[in-house]
Amino acid sequence: MKNLILLIFLSFPVFVFAQNKTDDSLSKPSETRDNDVVLTFTETMPEFPGGTEALYRFVSKEVKYPKNLKKDKIEARVISKFIINKEGGIENIQIVNKVEPEFAEEVVRVLSLMPNWLPGKQMGKPVNVVFTLPISFKLK
Repeated sequence: MKNLILLIFLSFPVFVFAQNKTDDSLSKPSETRDNDVVLTFTETMPEFPGGTEALYRFVSKEVKYPKNLKKDKIEARVISKFIINKEGGIENIQIVNKVEPEFAEEVVRVLSLMPNWLPGKQMGKPVNVVFTLPISFKLK
């Protein structure tokens, strides 16, 4: 796809902190699911197998620009949020900004294909961690 440049912007840091004012709040639970705590920040954050560069390659390889949106020259930045569970699996994928449904569907499809990550750890134990990943669709 010569006319397609897919830019992947991973915010630094790649996760989103809870919007609390004190540093103590960063390690406190942000959500609960099935009586399991989901943290926003951990001592050891989850990692895609092979690291950030491997994540870039995976997303770039798997994402397909929706044909009708490419034809209409529509671009977007899709911000996804998901949980990396204690086993490293991806669950509870959400799109947090308003975008064309085709972009949202494509991001959910690609995230669903991801291999298990190295899970986040708190006090040496695997924990559930919420992770935010923005993906930009840009045409050249």
